[in-house]
Amino acid sequence: MFLLQDLKFYSCYKSILITFVFSFCQEFRGYVFKIMGGCDKHGFPMKQGVLTTGRVRPLLHRGTPCFRGHGRRNGERIRKSVRGCIVSPDLSVLNLASGRACIVGTPIVPHRPRGKRESSEAAEYQKLLASSLKEQRERRSESLAKRRSRLSGASKPSVTV
Repeated sequence: MFLLQDLKFYSCYKSILITFVFSFCQEFRGYVFKIMGGCDKHGFPMKQGVLTTGRVRPLLHRGTPCFRGHGRRNGERIRKSVRGCIVSPDLSVLNLASGRACIVGTPIVPHRPRGKRESSEAAEYQKLLASSLKEQRERRSESLAKRRSRLSGASKPSVTV
């Protein structure tokens, strides 16, 4: 989140939401940013798809950005003030996310392949896990068999001669 008080953000002006901005000042040389949103000086949020620099009042329904649908009926729409998606000097806050490009000066670490030792340890652990699960199943079946034998012995009527 950056405050747009300096002229260093001049390169961002007239760009639209969800576009990439390349190195707009000396502090962030080599970075690529994605414009995610922002608010104007009165707190009205930017809305994707509204292609103006000023404010508009569209009908919004529950589930759309810039609308909190608490306490509204199903399907009910309401007019809310939102700002257009074009960056201009009247914005006070601009939300940026770091982009996809590589930052200059950072080392690129290659992916380390999985070693034989790790895979053998995993296989050993899997065998141990399988044997413990098998033992648990056997114990459970034995306890169920004992319970069934007790219940079947108790339910038979005793015959006296």
